[in-house]
Formats: sequence, structure tokens, C-alpha cells
Amino acid sequence: MQFKIKKLYLPVVQLHTIATTQRISAAARIKPLPKCHYQRPQKSVVGVRWISNQLDKNDPSLAWKSSGKTFNQGPDQILPSTAWYTWEKDGATRINYGDCEMGKVPPVSIPTFLKNYVERNSNRIAIAVKIDGSWKKWTCEKYYDEVITVAKAFLALGLEKHHSVCIISSNRPEWFLSNFGAIFGGGVSTGIYTTNNAQAVAHCASDSSANILVVENEVQLAKVKIIQNQIPQLKSIVLIEGTTGKPKGVMLSHDNLAWTAQSLTSSLLLHVRRDCPSPRPLSIVSYLPLSHVAAQAADIYVPLSIPDGMGVYFGDKDSLKDTLVDTLREIRPVFFLGVPRVYEKIYDRIIEVREKNSGLKKFIADVAKSRATRYNQGRINGEIDPWVPGFKLCDKIILNKLKEQIGFENVKFFMSGAAPLSPIIIEYFLSLNIPIAQLYGLSETTGPSTTQHLNFFKVGSIGKGIPGVNAYIINPTEQGAGELVIGGRCVMMGYIGLKESTTNSFRKGSDFLTGDIGSIDEKGFITLSGRQKELIITAGGENVAPVEIEDRVKSELAIVSNAVIIGEGQKFLSLLLTLKTQLNPKTNEPTEELTEFVQKWVSVNGNLEAKIVADILGPTAIDSQHELRKAIQRRVDKVNSNAISHAQLIRNWCILPGDFSSSGGEFGPSMKLIRTFVNEKYTKTIQDLYHTKNAVSPSDPKTS
Repeated sequence: MQFKIKKLYLPVVQLHTIATTQRISAAARIKPLPKCHYQRPQKSVVGVRWISNQLDKNDPSLAWKSSGKTFNQGPDQILPSTAWYTWEKDGATRINYGDCEMGKVPPVSIPTFLKNYVERNSNRIAIAVKIDGSWKKWTCEKYYDEVITVAKAFLALGLEKHHSVCIISSNRPEWFLSNFGAIFGGGVSTGIYTTNNAQAVAHCASDSSANILVVENEVQLAKVKIIQNQIPQLKSIVLIEGTTGKPKGVMLSHDNLAWTAQSLTSSLLLHVRRDCPSPRPLSIVSYLPLSHVAAQAADIYVPLSIPDGMGVYFGDKDSLKDTLVDTLREIRPVFFLGVPRVYEKIYDRIIEVREKNSGLKKFIADVAKSRATRYNQGRINGEIDPWVPGFKLCDKIILNKLKEQIGFENVKFFMSGAAPLSPIIIEYFLSLNIPIAQLYGLSETTGPSTTQHLNFFKVGSIGKGIPGVNAYIINPTEQGAGELVIGGRCVMMGYIGLKESTTNSFRKGSDFLTGDIGSIDEKGFITLSGRQKELIITAGGENVAPVEIEDRVKSELAIVSNAVIIGEGQKFLSLLLTLKTQLNPKTNEPTEELTEFVQKWVSVNGNLEAKIVADILGPTAIDSQHELRKAIQRRVDKVNSNAISHAQLIRNWCILPGDFSSSGGEFGPSMKLIRTFVNEKYTKTIQDLYHTKNAVSPSDPKTS
């Protein structure tokens, strides 16, 4: 087999270089790679799955193929199936309509979903990207035309039915066009994180039977060149011109994507239009990695379910570093989805500015925040528009000014997803009249499956299932905690090529076992305490959920950026701490320099003048007798005073020499903490915690 790289110009304005739209030529700019031959193996070196020509007669998801019927009625036809799940890429599954009104929404394919949206909003802005200082915008009609063009190009490049187009790119119009182009062409869209290494790219591409790889730049292309021979069904590589534990492949149906977007819209987003004070069009900034299903749901599919449309404006590739606020100030969106790390950065910046304010300014701000807290508490308690003396004046003159500085003044719905948001962050933003709804969902549930809003809100909760979703607990303990199960039309078809993993993930045929531990109170609020995989089992056999303890630590210790509980197989719990440090303005990576707030806290509470983390980790600075260690220990003792069992007591702790980051490996692409990596990277530090009375982190952690 000969592999060819196709340098293909997608029909959009190219970032930084091209100022006009171009149509695709399937044969354009072909640059052949050296010839290579691939012997089809019994088993692929990266686990590619070969589909047998003979159907498994025992697999009901494939029964439609042997029915003798012809299915050529377009994308909206429903294949007959009695299977609730499948691991076959061409398998069909039943639609779980349920017995609620939202469950009765007619199924619709993604091509029809987009087509209906365009017919309603043909001349409205669909997407926009900033090029050379100005916004290039696509109307819905133009957007649709170019999706069709991309689909035709993918077919010409060799896209086969049920095979994938893998997209390795930051957020930009080409991501959306490639996503829809793959689906319209009868294939599958697969997003791959730009931070993945070459072997991770090979696994994702092979697992999804990739025919085409769309790469953003030469950096991503270099990865593909390394592993192209490991992707046996690869036919073309599309290079977007402009700037120069293995994962499981989750299969989501057209109905999964379209129905979940409609359900989320019916639950939440119509409040945005109802509450919006001006006739300005709805808009959202796309900046979270589109390889993550939550970003796809919010940026690609939810806009299609808004009756009068919602424009999607792309932040640049450095949005998560230092340019997001600039884009927000310019677009002034009415809807905002963030991950905890984004809200935490905003919080840290506000606190830092507050510390510089004079006594009078602080007093006025505190009065405004107290009014906003009382107002939002009233709304949480069921009041439509609580009367709080002075609130509306404070909100207009003081709090709204702060929102303008961030670009939040028009936002009517704030959401947080991907990981739990600390209660202290939620409560602080409530005091700014910024209520943040905690979303919960997984790739396996098509992103958001539960949420909350001010008429159904509880700090620390993930709310309840969106309309049509049945969320419940199984195998509860005496305290009511058990595994969360999600049922409804949001639940995936299955894991591609993984029969055992698929069958072990379902209950009652169609309900998904999330692996998350939680409880539901008498009002229906769902509260999570951690994942089953994250539970720490001590040497005494006690199960400890670390997230709740870590949140309490960060609540008590405002100088702490990250806290990680350690204790698997040990006699007691220990704690790893990182301090808040300044960020490099170019890379957004943490530096050694402590924030001004931390410097002041350490000086006041620890009688120590420290500018960088190393000043705190000196030979005598944090020994057992030092004031700083005593000050931190007092906060840890306060956390321990709320422990519900002896096993949850923190017996030892240490401060690490630097904060966590994606480049350091502690965070994944969606900013989730990777606990296994932390345990491996800081092996020596952890060992010291269990062999010394007052462990101090080494300057360079051991990487296993």
C-alpha cells in the first residue's frame, strides 16, 4: 500500500495567510511520501480491529445486515435492532425513548439536524474566526455549503462508510467542517488531543479505523509521519494550511448527539433568551478542546437546537494561556462553559487585585458581595426576584463593572464541567452575582447528562438529570452513597471493538454504569464524592474518597493551588500540596515565583519572607518548630476536625517544589488531575512521607 500526503486547502479563510475562500480540489497539491508496504497482520501492533466477513449471528446489533432488506432511505432511517449496546462499528442499537416528554422527541440524524438549523437561520452568523485583527464570519447557509464541499472531498480522498476522519487541531472552523464533513460522508468524526504523543495518535486512529487524518500544522504532521505505517486503513493526510492507559473509542449515534443537545437546550438555554436584556444575537466563544465531548456538545450541536440560532466565535489557540479574556471582552457572549481551572484562574486574579485595593474600596466591594450572596441565596430558595436592599444598585455600579473587565456582563448562563468545581469557588462567584451551574457527564453519556440552575441549585451538587435522563444510585451504603447510573437517549452505543468492556458497562440492558460514587438527597440533588477507581483503600481496609477531603483543604488553605490525598495500602493518609505561583505570560505555565497573596500570607502567618517556593522549602523554613508549618498544620487540623472516620485523618503532608501543569504531566488535556501520574512522579516524596516525621519535598521529584 502506498501512502500519500495530501496538502489540502479547506474551503475557509486560512488562519494568518489566506484572505479569500477556496474550494477543495481532491487532487490538489499532492506530495507523495516514500513508498512503503504493509503486510496485513493477524493482529495489529496497535490493536486495530479487523472486521470479519462473516456476521456474528449471536450479535443482535448486526441482525439488520442479514435481514435481506435494503436500507437506502437516507440518514434519518432507523435500522431495526433489539440490542441496547454494541462494540461493532457498523452495529445498530435501540433508541431508549423512556416514558417522559423529552424521550418522545423524534430521532433526527446530524445531517438533518444541521439542515433544519440552516433553514431556520440561513442568513444568521453561524461561526466566526479572527484573522489579522478582524472577524471572518460564515452565515448558516455558507457554513452548510462548505460542509457539503468537505464531505465530497473526503469521499474523493477515500473515506469509507463507518471509517473515521481523525482531527488533530485546536479550535478553528476547519474542525467543525471536518467533523460534519466526516458525518455527511457516511463516516465517523474522531477528535484527538493536540497534546497526544505519536503512539497515542496511532492508537486512536487505528482503533477508529481511520481513512483520513486532518492535522493542523507541521508539528502534528510530524507525529503522523512517525506512526503512519501503524494505521493500516489510512488513505490520506489532510494538512490544514495556516500556522506552520490507552483510551477507549466511545461510539455515539446521531441520535445521541442531536437528542442530548435538544434536551440540554430545553432545560437551560431557553432561559438565556428569556432573560437576555437586549435583542443582540446569542453567541458563544469556542475555546475548550473540541476533542472533548463537552466542548463538541456546547460548541457544535447545542447551537443547532437554538430556535433562532447562536453564533460560534473561535478563540485563538492560546485561549487557555492568556487570550481568552481578550476574546470574551470583544464578543460579550451570553453563554459560557468553563472548566474548573479557568474559573480558578479568574478567582485567583480577582483575589490578587482585591489585596491591592484600599480599605474603602474593599469595604464597598464586600458590601456589594454580601448583597449579591443574599440575593442569590433567595433565588436558590425559590424566590423569583428576592428583595435585598441595595442589591440592584450594587450589581449595576460595582459588580457589573467587574464583569465588564472579564467580558461577562452579557452572560446569562455560566456552566462548569469536566471536573468538580470547588465549593469555595462556587460561593465566591455567587457573591459576584455569577451563579455557576455544575454540569456532569462523560463521553459515554454524550457529555452533559445532569445539571442545575438557580431554580434547582445546591453548592457542591451536580443537580439532577437533564430532561429525559434517568439518574439513580445502586448498591448504596448506610449513608446512601453508591454508584451513579445514567439511563436515557444520551447513553453511548458502546466501545468500538471492545466486547467485554462494553457488556460490563451496562445495567438493565441500556443504563450506563458511570463508576462515580454519589448520593441523592430528599430533594433530588445528586452529590458526587469521587470515582470508584479513585477510592483509596488503606492498609486497614477502609475506603476513602479523596476529592471531598482535598476540597476542604483548599477551602481552608487559600494559598494552596492543588492538594492530593495519598494513602493507598498505607496505615494513614498523607497530603501533597502545591502553592499558588505566578504564571508565565507566554506559556501560561506556573513559575517558581509565589503570587503576591501567598507571599503576604506566608509573611503574616509564618513570619517568613518568601519570594519563590524554594524559600519555603529551605532547610529550616518549614521544620516542625517553624511558625509557617504550625500555621499550615492548624488548617490541616481544622480539616481533620470534620473527618467522619479515623481513616480520613491527614497524618502528614509536604509542599512540592512546583505547581501542577499539563506540560508537567499532572493534568490531562481537559485539566483533570491524573492521579496515577502524580503517584509515579513523586514516588520518592511519598515514600518520605511515610518514613519521616516532617517530610519536605525534594527539589526534583523522582519520575518512575
